[in-house]
Amino acid sequence: MSKSFIATPMSDLRGYLTEAEVKKLYDAAESLRDKLLVRLFFVTGARVSEVVGDVSWKNKRKVFHGLRVKDIDWKNGVLYLDTLKRKHYPPPKRIVPIDSITLGLLRQFCELNVLENEDKVFNLTRQRATQILKELGAKAGIEKVGQKKLHVHHLRHSHCIAYVKRNNSLEGLRKLQRKLGHANIETTAHYLQYAPEERREVEEIFANW
Repeated sequence: MSKSFIATPMSDLRGYLTEAEVKKLYDAAESLRDKLLVRLFFVTGARVSEVVGDVSWKNKRKVFHGLRVKDIDWKNGVLYLDTLKRKHYPPPKRIVPIDSITLGLLRQFCELNVLENEDKVFNLTRQRATQILKELGAKAGIEKVGQKKLHVHHLRHSHCIAYVKRNNSLEGLRKLQRKLGHANIETTAHYLQYAPEERREVEEIFANW
């Protein structure tokens, strides 16, 4: 790892979920929708608005639709997600790979709900997505993560930490930067404090679920 990238200590070092805790959330979900939400947020590390959209921007003449069926590349197993937190509108797309099990659940969900190409995958608000995760947390006995109440963004942090623990290299860090849509690699480098020498792709985490 280049010395140019030094991990800045995070204020809440326990502010992430272990893989076992993510599995508890997944197991607590009874519906296909909720299981898919947990998997997508953890496997992709996406922001909540990038997945479910954000209609609150309508007053500013900016509408973020979130993941739509046409954004799923079924053949190559990748998603094309809007990259928020940027000045550009419409937001630029980025390519995010997903594992085969999550892709299969996505296909099942879209077929079950008879979703067409232009349809949003999840008819949810950001607030409802957060509420769903909190409800799952209550079932799983996980209501706080570190110093804060459980929130969807904790799955993004958890994805990052799981990834760098398996890809502690400059190449791995750049892959993570692209996957997360960070404009600056120094933001991604914050997660290096969690990285041991063990390396393995984060997509393997869910291989046996």
